[in-house]
Amino acid sequence: MGHLSKLNVPGERGRFTSGSLWARCGVLAGLISLAGPLAHAQAPARYPIQGQPHWEWLMPTPTGHTFWDAHLFTDSSLIAVGSHGTAVRTRDNGRHWQVLPLPPTISHDLTSVAFADSLNGWIAGHSTPTLLTHFRAGPGQVLRTTNGGRTWAVQSIGESRTTLNPRLAVVSATEAYVAYDYMPLTPPRYVIPPPQTRLRHTTNGGRTWTNVAWPDLPFVSYGVPLRAMQFFSSTTGRLVGGDELAFSSYCRHTPAGVQTWQDIKPDPGLKVYNGHFTDSLHGWVVGRAPSGQPTCYRTADGGLTWQPVSTLPTTSNEFYDVVFADSLHGLIREANFSYWHLTADGGQTWTINHNLGAPIRYTSRVKLGPGGTGRGWWLSGFGALLRTADYGATWAPTYTMPAPLYTLGRVAFPEPTRGWAFSAGRGNNSTLRSTDRGRTWQQQDLPNLSTAVNWTQVGSLTDAAFPDRDTAWVVGTEMSAFPAGTGFVLGTTDGGQIWTRATLPAPPLRANHIGTWTGHRAAVAGADGALHLTRDGGRTWARATTGTTRPLYRPVWADSATLYVATDTALVLRSTDAGRTWQQLTTPFTFSEYGPQMTFTSALVGYYPEGSTIYRTADGGQTWNSTLLLAQSSYDFNGQRNAGLSTSSFRNARHGWAVGTNDIFETADAGQTWTKLAYVGGYGSTSAGYSPGTLVDRYNAFNSGSGITRYSEKFIQTDTSAAQPQAHCLGDTLTVAFDTLGFFSSAEQDFRVELSNKMGRFRPHETTILPLVGPATASPLRCVLPATLPPGTRYRLRVIRADSSVLGGDNERDLTLWPRPAAVAVLPADSARVCEGDSVQLTAPTGFAAYRWADGDTARTRWVKTAGTYAVQAAFGSTSSGACFGPLSAPVTVRLTPRPAAPVLTTSQMGTVLLTATPALPPPAVYAWTGPTGIVPNATGPTLLLTSAAQNGTYTATLTQRGCVSAPSAQATVLIVGLGEAATADGGLTLSPNPATHAVRVASAGAPLTGVALHELTGRLVARYPADGAALEVLLGRVPAGVYWLEARTRDGRTWRRRLLVAR
Repeated sequence: MGHLSKLNVPGERGRFTSGSLWARCGVLAGLISLAGPLAHAQAPARYPIQGQPHWEWLMPTPTGHTFWDAHLFTDSSLIAVGSHGTAVRTRDNGRHWQVLPLPPTISHDLTSVAFADSLNGWIAGHSTPTLLTHFRAGPGQVLRTTNGGRTWAVQSIGESRTTLNPRLAVVSATEAYVAYDYMPLTPPRYVIPPPQTRLRHTTNGGRTWTNVAWPDLPFVSYGVPLRAMQFFSSTTGRLVGGDELAFSSYCRHTPAGVQTWQDIKPDPGLKVYNGHFTDSLHGWVVGRAPSGQPTCYRTADGGLTWQPVSTLPTTSNEFYDVVFADSLHGLIREANFSYWHLTADGGQTWTINHNLGAPIRYTSRVKLGPGGTGRGWWLSGFGALLRTADYGATWAPTYTMPAPLYTLGRVAFPEPTRGWAFSAGRGNNSTLRSTDRGRTWQQQDLPNLSTAVNWTQVGSLTDAAFPDRDTAWVVGTEMSAFPAGTGFVLGTTDGGQIWTRATLPAPPLRANHIGTWTGHRAAVAGADGALHLTRDGGRTWARATTGTTRPLYRPVWADSATLYVATDTALVLRSTDAGRTWQQLTTPFTFSEYGPQMTFTSALVGYYPEGSTIYRTADGGQTWNSTLLLAQSSYDFNGQRNAGLSTSSFRNARHGWAVGTNDIFETADAGQTWTKLAYVGGYGSTSAGYSPGTLVDRYNAFNSGSGITRYSEKFIQTDTSAAQPQAHCLGDTLTVAFDTLGFFSSAEQDFRVELSNKMGRFRPHETTILPLVGPATASPLRCVLPATLPPGTRYRLRVIRADSSVLGGDNERDLTLWPRPAAVAVLPADSARVCEGDSVQLTAPTGFAAYRWADGDTARTRWVKTAGTYAVQAAFGSTSSGACFGPLSAPVTVRLTPRPAAPVLTTSQMGTVLLTATPALPPPAVYAWTGPTGIVPNATGPTLLLTSAAQNGTYTATLTQRGCVSAPSAQATVLIVGLGEAATADGGLTLSPNPATHAVRVASAGAPLTGVALHELTGRLVARYPADGAALEVLLGRVPAGVYWLEARTRDGRTWRRRLLVAR
């Protein structure tokens, strides 16, 4: 395939990126942030799969392949080899591992490893088949290193046909032996005969390997497998062959060189199964005595004489293996892998160890190190490596595994960095969740999280579905009575913190499988044609009328309305109205509970992979066409071509993978053609009943089986740094930094920013591609948040390729998006006038998180005493994490009015007292007078006439002009002794009113008036008024305000004086 033609050096970055970064999510470099430089982190360890570019192990690490052999350098350092080209090394007792850099052509099982010293050693294993009738039908090969495993050279052992299970024994840096099972397959039928054991020898570092002659004995010629081979010098060695069946078994050594062999079997009737020597003299063999009882013999003279170990407990199991660390400490393993027999005194006494302390499915080899420390290693299947420090009494795993690997079921990554898996097995019903691209996993033990299920009646979960990063469904059956049972559905929407059991309608069903469409619609298929549906995320369930009583399996949603359900026959059910009505269709294949499953990319187009065939429908299951991939398929354990296809995964209508136990095939043209992507024999699904994996995008996928593996050719990681802003305003422009892993050509450097839905989930049809501002070819990108987006607090964003062929990791932090408020109105709305020295209150409306005035003030209500223009912005959001401010309000203009000067008071006194304020201004100027009793009522002019001693005291006045009040005047003190305005007994003169404004009435109590004169206090005449009568009305309209003397004459010749106050 075109996109696989360029191999990627691990850790290579795209050339355009901003820095070499390694994200938390595994191999990916690249933390990205919305702003600022990217942070650097130490690269996590990677465990690439030998011979498969872009594949690596995620769980367990360093591998999930079976280990077949190991060489111990020291108590803490070893190299272990296994299936599918596995070769790993540790130097610190298993805390850290390194995958050895073998030649890329090495991808078959490695069965043996041995070193002469710390630098020189060999690895032996199978090779690429030359006769295509057996998956291991190759001539075999060895690899040699002279630098401690940094580099390796491939060497041929000289065979041209099938060699199986090669074993090594190294004598020196240049001398070694390799033994193997030889099967002389010949065309045309390629009948597989019993293997013959052969031995080859090199003395020149492996440049040539010469055949060692064997005698014609059953050990060599009749299929008895070689169990152990040890050489202690160039001329002395031990071979142990055996079979628990009917073949004879022998032990031999060569005291005079490899051309001479001697039978040293302890008992002619003993069927030897395995043996081990700690040196050329001390050894043990295990097997079956003529009586049928498992037995063990020991020797201290190189096998010349043997003594039976009679103290072993009686057991019905075969003794499978025996290994000793020295002449005292050793162990015997029973064939069912469950029990160990341990000795610390050379076999005189034995104890049985039942508690192995680790979930082991089967065992390959046990290695005990010399030196008296008790350290050793247990090599097993599924990548299990355990270590002991007490000669095998206790064992501890060197890996962290949430659940036994052989119970691992479906794995799914709804988003590139967040995935789920589930473990199904009695005592291991749990889900696993990863948030870092599968680098680490958190186990969620369902019996501890949900008491709504009677777990004592549950053998194992039967299926699971993971529609998004936080939503998961698991199904199973409480088997209170067989074959009936009560099916259950557990669901979570918070990443597994809380699990809730669904209420399913009666009658109960036996739940087989579940299928979902996003997190809202789900279907649970069960026995007797039962199918339960939810259309509201599991809040309510209804039983569908399917029209059949057949068992139902593997419901598949093609879209929100189209649903397909398999039966146990060639019948498939199809609904186009979300399960309300059904149509029965016949297929060219037969479904089963643990068989392959269908995948649909639309309502009409679907796929069904089975074996080496992929079926495709383009009419909704009415008809199916098949593509046979037999010629491209790998060989299975039966010597037949079989890809073992069972599931398929599509990222869009055209691009998808078909995944099996042996091979993975890819299509880029909607299934018209298929190309073999990888040989996955040895790490495919352990059960065809579960989906092995999921295709995230064109260049990233995950596979499950004997562990979880990841394919990653190209990846994009958005900034995850804590420095990125957490809140944004709709309509803002963001800067999004990112980094890449893998090679991106110039044509592929076209990127976009994708925004999740409000819940932070990147569900199909629920995301938004943000408009870019500027180039789309390099980090960082600038994009705009549309103002029409709904606000929310859990948004995420990620950088992707423009064609969605690479869906990047998101920013890993929730973002809050706030709308921008409209401009608010400030009260007072337009302008305000304020007296100099006073304040005016400006008020913004309530209902906002923050306020920001143009001059920097942040209060909603404020008092202003300075002239100027004032405007405010209101914001949604949070002042701590970020507020989103709207535009400025309409401005409010504040104007200052000067205050008038404090008036100056003058006093005029002539019996009465006249207070005058200067300046004396006409209305609208207003004066306010304050006396000893407070505010003087009705006194608003510039003068105040006081006529009574009761008014004595201190007085002040203020002037109000254009709404502004002056400061109070200085105090004026008034003291009135008596004015005497009243008429005397002999006839007097009265003025009314006094003070007067416009006129005053002058009245005589005695003789009639003859004339009236008005004088200023200085004596200057102001006016004269003729009179002839008892009273006279004197008009004062033209007389200025003030205090005057009024003088009146009467006919009796008398003159009278009174003081007159003219007030305005």
